[in-house]
Amino acid sequence: PVHDSPAAMLSTAERHFIVEGVNCGVRNDGRSNTDHRHLQLETGVISNSNGSARLCCDRTDILAVVKAEIGEPAEDTPKLGRIEFSVDGAGPDDNTLALEVAQSLRRLAAYSKAIDLERLCIIPGQTVWVLRVDVLVLDGLGGSVADCAVLAVKAALQTASIPEVVVTGNGKDIPFDFDIAEGGKERKIKAAFPLLVTLAKVGPHYVVDATADEELCSAGRVMVGITAKGDVCSIHKGGFGAVAATALMDVLQMACAAGTDLHKSVNGFLASEQQHNAAKVGFLY
Repeated sequence: PVHDSPAAMLSTAERHFIVEGVNCGVRNDGRSNTDHRHLQLETGVISNSNGSARLCCDRTDILAVVKAEIGEPAEDTPKLGRIEFSVDGAGPDDNTLALEVAQSLRRLAAYSKAIDLERLCIIPGQTVWVLRVDVLVLDGLGGSVADCAVLAVKAALQTASIPEVVVTGNGKDIPFDFDIAEGGKERKIKAAFPLLVTLAKVGPHYVVDATADEELCSAGRVMVGITAKGDVCSIHKGGFGAVAATALMDVLQMACAAGTDLHKSVNGFLASEQQHNAAKVGFLY
């Protein structure tokens, strides 16, 4: 997406410099074509939510919040809970940007192992937990907004918890009923949300985690969903141009390598944070 910023007015010389740098394997910020930028991740930043995370990457700033509500299951999946996404963008292209991010999240959520929806069922066919995931793009001028949003959602879901529920009745002579367990007991949502790795085509080459300037020089992009095991769970082509069949496998291998490393970094951070269990003093806390 094009942003209303100095990056949106790249001169021919600036575009040439960026493209030639990618051709040489050295981008204008010093990274190689496969390197990801430094990420700042914080969880538990919204106190009145079931889970939350804030991610900063250069000038891209994303806030993801998970709220659990009691609702009804879908007619075709009576034993499964539901997950819904809402995305609000920041900037002149927020509608297009929000739509792209929401579509990416829904594609990844459709992956069967992304989240255990059976654990969200309270009374089959009657009552389930509905997870509403709200994503706010506080700033998207750093580029790679969809990738960052998915990463923030992954962190929010993996650290989210819902109240324990006690179900009574047998559904025959005694109708089913439920109540929140005493003592404020909670349980974690079993989530293994995939990550999104977008490879932008700059010149003849593809780069991971494109900056806003690199996105402006890109003729197209391939958005690949990667699981923690390094498997591909979704592929989507965006932008203009086509992906050569001979280059597709190289693109997927590049995405798998980058996605696997990113999963390890994020999961390691979340495990370390949970182990230390430090008191949160975060955004809007």
